[in-house]
Amino acid sequence: MRQWLSAACVAVALAFSVPMFVIAQTKPANATAQCKDGTYSTAKTQRGACSGHGGVATWFADDSKSKAKETKEDAKSAGKATKDLAKDAGKTAKAGAKTAGKATEETGKTAARATKEGASATKDATRTVSKPSDAPADATAKCKDGTYSRAKQHRGACSGHGGVADWYK
Repeated sequence: MRQWLSAACVAVALAFSVPMFVIAQTKPANATAQCKDGTYSTAKTQRGACSGHGGVATWFADDSKSKAKETKEDAKSAGKATKDLAKDAGKTAKAGAKTAGKATEETGKTAARATKEGASATKDATRTVSKPSDAPADATAKCKDGTYSRAKQHRGACSGHGGVADWYK
């Protein structure tokens, strides 16, 4: 019992004396912030500084002057860039309008040719043949997968079967 009591006393004494032995962390020369957990950060901006340490407790860096300077420089750069972009946009719009007029005319001609050629190609791709004797009596077309269609119009006939292979007279 005496040993147990002695061990308990030693444990209590050590528990209360440990905080005295912990040396306070000193602020590094380049520290810009102290985190809420007591560590220091050298982040250039408050955003993201101490993100893994509970956030910023104290911000040491006086960046208000540098932020004002950066803001002024950014505004100047943005103004110049906007002016340049507006100038380029004006030139591009003028050239685009001219090109668009020519392109519209050419597109109309090309579309008319394509429509004419497409109709011809469609006519050639699906041939009209006599109905074979093994086809159903009311079949109007044979689909590319071998099934028959009873569609009254060409449009949409055999749409789920790969298209029309043959139209029947």
